[in-house]
Amino acid sequence: MVSIPKNFVTAIVILILSLAAILLISLVYNNRLKKTEIELNESLEEKNILLREVHHRVKNNLAVITSLVDMQFINSENAETKQKLRDVGNRIISMSIIYDNLSQSGNLSKINIRTVFMTLGEKHIQDYSMGIDIHFEVTGDDCLISPDKAVPLSLAINEIIGKSLKFAFKGKKLGEIRINYTCKDKTLNMRISDNGIGIDRSYIEGKTESIGLDLIRNIVSLQLNGTAEIHSDGGTIWIISLPADNN
Repeated sequence: MVSIPKNFVTAIVILILSLAAILLISLVYNNRLKKTEIELNESLEEKNILLREVHHRVKNNLAVITSLVDMQFINSENAETKQKLRDVGNRIISMSIIYDNLSQSGNLSKINIRTVFMTLGEKHIQDYSMGIDIHFEVTGDDCLISPDKAVPLSLAINEIIGKSLKFAFKGKKLGEIRINYTCKDKTLNMRISDNGIGIDRSYIEGKTESIGLDLIRNIVSLQLNGTAEIHSDGGTIWIISLPADNN
């Protein structure tokens, strides 16, 4: 009969007990992890619901303001006043577009700028085309940016498209507005162009004041930490570059 040393038996028992203890600890730890994960998911879902509600409320408040501006527009008889009110209304709508997309999107922290560009272009063409056949085109890959950048960017693009439609195609029956952009290496580069009559060099050089051009430049430089250049070459061309958070 083979004799098993007591020390060996003791070692086996200790090993088995150690493995059992490790297994028990692992089970308890895994259960706690699962519980923590469930709690985190529930907390995240609650925050997403609250954030979606905030975006929805902001959108509704902007809609109310837009309605008030529209009422003033209808009741005004002065052509210049009506134009200014329409401009204000479109600026508000450009912000509302951001919150509308966020409230409907599954991603509440990022927005695809392609959607913003397309919506702004379609809205402006509907309001300002005035019988001119406008071809509007947006080219570029998907690029996600945060709402705090999307809102001022939409205001700048709103001004550019609006000015093209109001001034670039006088005396024309056809027109083109194109937005081409790239979103690489944490930089968003845009080229917004039309094939209209161009812009006077006095505006480009700052010799003649333009509230709209100053607004665009200030938004890009001060709020977006970017650069904005305007050129007149067979139409008006804006070259805009700014830091992007598309990760």
